[in-house]
Amino acid sequence: MTTTTTSSRTGVLAGLFTSLLLLSTQVLALDTDGDGIDDDVETALGMSPTRTDSDADTISDTIEFGPAQQASDADGDGIIDALDDDSDNDGLSDRVEGPGDVDGDGILNFRDLDSDGDGVSDTAEGTGDADGDGVPDFLDRSSDEDGDGIPDVFEGSEDTDKDRLVDALDTDSDRDGIPDSIEAGLTAEQLAADADGDGIIDLFDADQSTVLDANADGVIDSYSFPDADGDEIPDYKEKDSDNDGIPDHIEFGFSGLDSDSDGIDDAIDVDATGGLDLDGDGVDDAARAFDSDRDNLPDYRDLDSDNDGIADLIEVFQSFEALADANKNGVQDLFDAGVSMGLIRVDANDDGIDDTNRLPDTDGDGVPDFRDLDSDNDGIFDVVEGGGRDVNQDGLLDSAALLVTAPPDTDNATDFDSPDERSGPDYRDVDSNGDFDGTAGYDIAGTPFASFDANNDGRIDLTIDADRDGIDDSVDRGLGEFGNGGDADGDGLFNDEDADDDNDGLPDIFEGEVDTDGDGIVDRLDRDSDNDGLEDSREANLAPALNMDSNGNGLDDAYDIAVNGSSDADGNGLDDNVPLIDTDGDGIEDRLDSDSDGDTISDREEQSGLVFFGRDIDRDGIDDAVDVDQTKGVDENMNGIDDRYDRVIDTDGDGAENYRDRDSDNDGIEDGFENADFNKDGIPDRLQVNPKIKTSVGGTGSFGVLPLLSMFGFGALVFALGAMPAARAQAAQPACFNEQENEAQEPAFQLSAACTYIGASLGTSTLEPETKGTGFRLTEDGDLAWKAFGGVQFHRNFFAEVQYSVLGDAEVRSINPNAGAAAIRYAAPAVMAGFRLNGNRKSWDLFAKIGVASLLTESDSGRVSVEEDSSIQLAWAGGLLYNLTPGLSIRGEFERFSDDASSLTLGIAQALKF
Repeated sequence: MTTTTTSSRTGVLAGLFTSLLLLSTQVLALDTDGDGIDDDVETALGMSPTRTDSDADTISDTIEFGPAQQASDADGDGIIDALDDDSDNDGLSDRVEGPGDVDGDGILNFRDLDSDGDGVSDTAEGTGDADGDGVPDFLDRSSDEDGDGIPDVFEGSEDTDKDRLVDALDTDSDRDGIPDSIEAGLTAEQLAADADGDGIIDLFDADQSTVLDANADGVIDSYSFPDADGDEIPDYKEKDSDNDGIPDHIEFGFSGLDSDSDGIDDAIDVDATGGLDLDGDGVDDAARAFDSDRDNLPDYRDLDSDNDGIADLIEVFQSFEALADANKNGVQDLFDAGVSMGLIRVDANDDGIDDTNRLPDTDGDGVPDFRDLDSDNDGIFDVVEGGGRDVNQDGLLDSAALLVTAPPDTDNATDFDSPDERSGPDYRDVDSNGDFDGTAGYDIAGTPFASFDANNDGRIDLTIDADRDGIDDSVDRGLGEFGNGGDADGDGLFNDEDADDDNDGLPDIFEGEVDTDGDGIVDRLDRDSDNDGLEDSREANLAPALNMDSNGNGLDDAYDIAVNGSSDADGNGLDDNVPLIDTDGDGIEDRLDSDSDGDTISDREEQSGLVFFGRDIDRDGIDDAVDVDQTKGVDENMNGIDDRYDRVIDTDGDGAENYRDRDSDNDGIEDGFENADFNKDGIPDRLQVNPKIKTSVGGTGSFGVLPLLSMFGFGALVFALGAMPAARAQAAQPACFNEQENEAQEPAFQLSAACTYIGASLGTSTLEPETKGTGFRLTEDGDLAWKAFGGVQFHRNFFAEVQYSVLGDAEVRSINPNAGAAAIRYAAPAVMAGFRLNGNRKSWDLFAKIGVASLLTESDSGRVSVEEDSSIQLAWAGGLLYNLTPGLSIRGEFERFSDDASSLTLGIAQALKF
């Protein structure tokens, strides 16, 4: 018992001691602000034990401190996060970054150096809003902040052009004037393709690709961007993509103008070109870099821009030794605005490139040597004088031939700036061997072109170079294309061997060397000689091609008189049986006439309605606006024109296409007078027939000729019955006035000839045809009206009449001020039954009539079409009659024939006596 009592007391005391110990611990470990951090810890670290946000950055100490009473110091700068205004030292305050976790990587934004996980640091992105979506760039999950189509993860945090805008936010990372999207090789179609609408174009979207996306950021992990010089730096981050010493800005082919000061050169600015801009970046979707030799490799990526076999570097700098980059900025000193070289430098756009043209142009023809196939214009191509291979003599280096970097200099004269211009490499020297002794010493003396050097300066006298290949047109066998020959239609025959260079079915000898549309492409090479969007063969109404060339001369057998046996008496190369189509008879064939039907509206507008770009990148004579090579549309007939714009358009279906039809909608108004949208419905009036103007509105139906004849027959019958002798009338029926009765007696009625009568009336009409929605308005709603009538009174109070009313014209005028006015004529035959109030032939009387009428209407002009809403009308009339004598009366009456026709007339009637 004692033992048990002692043990119980001991247990009670032990429990009490434990409780006191715990209580003392709690008292000692106070947390006044309840932030989960002991007061003594906060005090020791310099934090406030009474405030939940010691550094007042809007992020609580609980979050910033970290777990397990271990103070976090994210950037390791010795200042714990709870007291650090910028915990990750990225330049953005914790207050700005906040405690969220935008990219869901478990690292809160204020500790995350890349809060949105786009591969670009918060420091680089900053608090700006490049895409204007209201979310600061460092928190914006957008994968392409600058909207150039290239994901930010590829562009990175680098600032290539040192403009304080990282590449991920810069649409021109190297500041060469060429948008990154173009240098990255992205097409307008690729930039517009985003199937899932996630802001990542399909080309880079992991959801649309089989390329690996290991980090699951939605963007494929790798992509090979164009890198012309193979230095592993993509072209969009290099000022000289092909490393030929010539800045991309110069080789691209900019105009040097920026009319709207938006930073985009007019050459590619959609505001200046008037083209399309589907991606909204301000750059024309069809913008292309200059490609001198048309090899589909733009000059800024082409080591030999003119394909003359001499490297661009040599044609500009003359030697590798001349290359120099004093400030090591990647721009050669010759073009570097920051390097004096004793030159006056101009850099208006502050891009670091001297705005002054420093490109050598030996012959002064406006085409710099690196784009000129005959730099000294001596008739001998650079490819020949430079030591290259040109078997087909087209002025271009043959395929697979090696590029020349040390062109021959026969006379070893290296004074490139010599006044006599007879020094330097042979391709720049008009006297390559240095044996100058007058005209005979020039290189041109040994060529067929010596006669073109009238002033004896060793050069072909400069006239014009329409295709800008450096070969004067006077000796250029490849007019309209780059080089001296080529194969314009791709049929395997060089142009000088091909009887139909553009394969349009018209022999070259017939089309000749003229350039009808002034596009720099002669007609024999131009499939659309008048640039109206219609192929020459179509406008010439040529028969379908046979797709056979029996004699191999490049001209289809269907048009080759040497094969089909046709005659060519005039020697123009064209079958005499093929008529020269000249729709408007102005002496200009349709294929050369920009307005074939002479209606003042261009064929281009009537055919496609497009505003042409005025650009022909592939130099095939077809404007890029309709060129299937540029529109990427369908071209089933293989004529080079997008089928959307090559269709037959014949609005009125009369067999004449609109571009050959002076009245395309056959409304009587020539197209030239209605080439506008006067009715504001969005369709040019020349392409729509106006709805018919309705007349005879409010009738009871329609009937044909037979019912109309029946109506008049009934009226004639009634009239004839009135003329029958009284003996043939029904004796019980009251008769007409018996004029032989004693006047003192009440007049008696007897059916007789005196009960029939004829008359006429004259007055005015009210005519209101329905013009709403027809393109016409009513301008005169009344006219002079007259009527002839005949009738019979078969009862004291009842009578019947047959009548014919001519109601005159209603004038309507088109809302098109060029169309003028037209008249709608109204007439109305009718049969009526009437009632006279008292039948007194010697006094005033009121009468009313009702019957049927047929309202006849027609227009006096082919410009106006009339549609009778109803051919039969319920007509009525009312009026006042006065009997002058028993057989003679006058009357005034109002008649209504339809909702749109009525009349008010005064007439006279005379009884008949047989």
